[in-house]
This record gives sequence, C-alpha cells and structure tokens, in this order.
Amino acid sequence: MVHAPDMTDQAARTPPTSTREHAERLALELRSTPGPTVLVGHSLGAAIAIETALHEPELVDGLVLVTSGAHIPMPDTRLRAVKEDFAAECNRLARASFVAATDEQLVQRREALMRAGQDVLSAGYACCRDYDARGRLADVEVPALVIAAADDVLMPTSLSEELANGLPMAHMVVVEGSGHLLPIERPAALDLLVAGYLARLELTLAGM
Repeated sequence: MVHAPDMTDQAARTPPTSTREHAERLALELRSTPGPTVLVGHSLGAAIAIETALHEPELVDGLVLVTSGAHIPMPDTRLRAVKEDFAAECNRLARASFVAATDEQLVQRREALMRAGQDVLSAGYACCRDYDARGRLADVEVPALVIAAADDVLMPTSLSEELANGLPMAHMVVVEGSGHLLPIERPAALDLLVAGYLARLELTLAGM
C-alpha cells in the first residue's frame, strides 16, 4: 500500500516550521498505518523522513532519500525573497529545480508553488534552515537508499554523499541527466531504483 500524506497542511493554513513538527505529525498517521513501512522523501520530505526515523524508530523499516542531505543550506536571502517578491522567488526556484525543463514543466512548477502560497514556501524554507541531522545520523538504524541528481544545483551531490556516509546502512546512487526535481525529470530511473531497494529490503525483513 502507498500512502502520501499532505505534509503542508494547506487546508488549515498552519504549515510546520520545523522538521521535528512535521515528523510528529507524520508519526500520528504512521501509527494507524499497517507496516512494514518505508518512508520515501524528496528534498525536505527526505529530511522529515530522517527525523521520523530518529524520533520514532519503531515506525520506520527503511528510507529512500531523494536529492537531499544531512542538512539543507538555506541563506537568509532566500527567506527574504519569499516575503519581498514571492512571484519572482517562485520563478527562480522553478528554474533552479530542473536541468532541462520544458516550458510546460516550468509553468506547472511555478504555478504549483504559487498555489501553495507564500506562507507554505516560507515555512518550508524555515524548515530547511532549522534542519541539521549531521550529528545524529549514526542513530538511524534502518537500511537507506540515497539518490542524488548529478546536475542538482539546489542540493549538490556532495550533500547527498555526506548524508550517505553518515548513515550506518546506506547505499548511494547518482542519476545522470536530472536536476533537483528528479521524480519529474527521470521518473523511470527513480521507479527502478526504488523497486530494487524494496525487493532487497523485503528479503532482508523476511530473513529476520
């Protein structure tokens, strides 16, 4: 079963501003979801997955961490940009998310950011700045697949390498020809990698 929770809480308009708060909300859903459970997270979603594995280890059996890191650099200039010119920041972020986007992809990404709203993007940036798991990765005791994009300018492969090196049971793969939005630019490659990871994890869990 695949479950995709709404991590922005847009209906209530109260998006969390820390990965810990996100993880607490996710844990509430996981407690009522039958396991085994593999958390698949992209970018900030991967950070939330790591926080959940750290604070609620009994709820997590595996991790797939896509274009993310043990920390997510977020300069103050980006938080100010959201407040000063939201539309321009959405446009910048959309363009930076792809290595070779079509005009349609850029429009769709920009419009999705605009629909989510200024508060959601601001809270997301605040979560990124708050997040730092570098001193805690050794406590993540589940198999992890770290997937990086070779041409990601938002989360360079060096950050994924730092993440993979810090996790006790991690394997890292770099996908060529993609930027930060790897699930959109290289969906088939991502599907194959996740399927292979799940197959290996199933064999591991079956042998326990």
